[in-house]
Amino acid sequence: VTFGYVEDGLVSLAVPGTFLFFLFFGRIYALTGAFIVMIFEMITGDIATFGVIYVIVITAFGQVFYLLFRDTTEGGNCERAALNDTCEIDKMCSFQNFEAWMTMVHFTMGEFDVKFTY
Repeated sequence: VTFGYVEDGLVSLAVPGTFLFFLFFGRIYALTGAFIVMIFEMITGDIATFGVIYVIVITAFGQVFYLLFRDTTEGGNCERAALNDTCEIDKMCSFQNFEAWMTMVHFTMGEFDVKFTY
């Protein structure tokens, strides 16, 4: 892991965090106070519940696609030179790595233009 990737990950967490931190300062005004309290209740209640359910459903679909595609390669049936011979594309097509889980997230957003859809 290089430091560039770690720094990008930390910045992607810090930017929304600073936005939420600045919302606390808006609670002192009468016009924005009730609105900001409502936003925090939505984030902690509804959106957190949706996130938990979303992760459970995406993980379940990822497991189902793993079971469906575990014996296939990009071209169709699995034809390997040796019994334990694998490659990265084969892992992607059989939903065995993190990119496959992210592909499921893309599927829920309506992006079905993937090279191994049949």
